[in-house]
Amino acid sequence: MARVELQRVSKSFDAGKWVLKDVDLQVDDGEVLVLLGPNGSGKTTLLRMIAGLERVSAGAIRIDGETVTEWPPRRRNVAMVFQGCVLYPHLTVKQNLSFGLDDGGVWSRFRRWASQSTAQRSQAVCDRVRQTAQLLSVESLLERFPRQLSGGERQRVALGRALVRQPAVFLFDEPMSHVDPRRRAEWRRILSFVRHELSGAMLYVTHDHAEAWALGGRIAVLIDGCVQQVGTARELLDVPRNRVVAEFIGQPAMNFVEGVVTETAGGWQFASRYGGLAIPVDKARIVFANGRPETSIVLGFRPHVAALCGASGGHGSWRVVVRHVCPGVEKNLVQVGLTANESEVGEELVVSVSTNTEWRTNEVVNLSIEWEQAHWFDARTGVHLARR
Repeated sequence: MARVELQRVSKSFDAGKWVLKDVDLQVDDGEVLVLLGPNGSGKTTLLRMIAGLERVSAGAIRIDGETVTEWPPRRRNVAMVFQGCVLYPHLTVKQNLSFGLDDGGVWSRFRRWASQSTAQRSQAVCDRVRQTAQLLSVESLLERFPRQLSGGERQRVALGRALVRQPAVFLFDEPMSHVDPRRRAEWRRILSFVRHELSGAMLYVTHDHAEAWALGGRIAVLIDGCVQQVGTARELLDVPRNRVVAEFIGQPAMNFVEGVVTETAGGWQFASRYGGLAIPVDKARIVFANGRPETSIVLGFRPHVAALCGASGGHGSWRVVVRHVCPGVEKNLVQVGLTANESEVGEELVVSVSTNTEWRTNEVVNLSIEWEQAHWFDARTGVHLARR
């Protein structure tokens, strides 16, 4: 059973400047944990530390219950698939796949092979290479050299070099970045096979939201060197821990407007510089229950929970100016600017609308929100206030 545990793992390349800070994660055997974050967030650095390619500045890394923080890479039983298709150019595909199995240190992990003769080991290597090649559909390429392969074929061979060893831990550093979109479904099928048949803990790095959703399982959002939240795609979308996660998760991004919740003679409302929106009583009580009445808070809502209507509008809507319309297959994205008066256009928002509706640039319309889908954040700390 393979299990990876990271306990307060930190990394600093320069004194006082932390690339990663107090990372706590756990990946169980057979699980795929996706590390999702923007470029420069420390995702690849974290994988390299698990593999032993980077030293850990603080904290501990455990694999199968053993502390491997100071172990060299060859002792960790870890395989890593890099973004750039790392293959030996002077070796054939078959030789690239078998290269790791020719290492004497690998044999010690296969007890049933340890006492076998050289001929038996050679046959075992050939069998393992053949099985891996069949899985990856590269049987016909075994005698070719890397320069004779397409980009997608090279990436499959690079994956095969990791699979053929059957390590305890698989590390994937954005392996789909150079793969044709049609091949990505095949990649996910292969990962599913590895997950259920070969076992092992898997960490998968990506900055692509759609890719993270497709892989399923848990997702760790890594931003600015810190794990902001760990959860399923649904949990991250529905209950983001803070504004940082809410802003990063989901395409297009969540809209934000700063204001205060107040009680008026006509009921509760969210008041901003662009006017007030009426709020259902139960939603206002949630904000007040978190101790933030009459202080600055941030309203967050996703583009699909907002709607546009004619300029006549009504109570509970904001006046907005249409800035740009981006056509889509199922939905159009309309970029609008909040306005207190037609001569002043402020914060820009994005609204998802039906392709059957048409809006003209510079047209003044009204925007309303489905309050059941709204989010509230502390304006100072960014912490999510209201759990829906």
